[in-house]
Amino acid sequence: MSYRKTGYDLRRYLTAWNCFLSVFSIMGVIRCLPEFIHILYTKGFNASFCDASYYEDVRLNIWYLYFTLSKALELLDTMFIVLRKQRLITLHWVHHVLTLTYSWYVFGDVPATARWMVNMNFLIHSMMYTYYALKAMRFVIPRVVNITITSLQIAQMFAGLFINYLALHYKLSGIPCDLSRKVAIFGFSLYFLFFLLFMNFFIRSYVLKSTPQKTKQQQLKEYKSICRPDVNQNTSQQNHNHYSNGISSENAKKNI
Repeated sequence: MSYRKTGYDLRRYLTAWNCFLSVFSIMGVIRCLPEFIHILYTKGFNASFCDASYYEDVRLNIWYLYFTLSKALELLDTMFIVLRKQRLITLHWVHHVLTLTYSWYVFGDVPATARWMVNMNFLIHSMMYTYYALKAMRFVIPRVVNITITSLQIAQMFAGLFINYLALHYKLSGIPCDLSRKVAIFGFSLYFLFFLLFMNFFIRSYVLKSTPQKTKQQQLKEYKSICRPDVNQNTSQQNHNHYSNGISSENAKKNI
């Protein structure tokens, strides 16, 4: 492990860490998703977020505990970013800190909405950390995969927002639902914030960047060419001489 201007070289450790979280998330899906599907088919949609019968299964409860504890371990993601001197975006640390806070806060309350949160999180993370592991191993991943994962995260936040809205509506209407009012309000507020943050990230990363913006240097160059036609003419003549042999100086350079 060596330290450079770009930070510590932690690629091997990062690969192992992402592989661990990927396998852990996949195991969580295998263990928790069948009960979620069973509730949907046998008791219906409303029971999936208002019937906290999952706590009666000790083995399932253990995985819900693992899920809650894993939110603290996932803070190591931030440590890797800092030690490697990568840019730490607001979405990353806000998402990790608030998810940890919410998970630990509601664990003792045993809310029925946790069924949705746990299963969606395990499912998305099984794909996300597999993607991170492959990237750490320097596999070339198509950009569409990254866009797809972010889109699924947005769908996850919207689903969580909708589920917690329904649960809060039930509580305010006096309809029986296995969660406290404060947990419903916390969950609704949390997913609403996450939905906005992920939408903002998607727009800034994939929508706005798809249309290249002119740099200030390019704008200044265009302004000068308009105000001083002689400069534009001289530049054109220089470009003609520069490319007369069929090779530009920039093309002669090799990217490292």
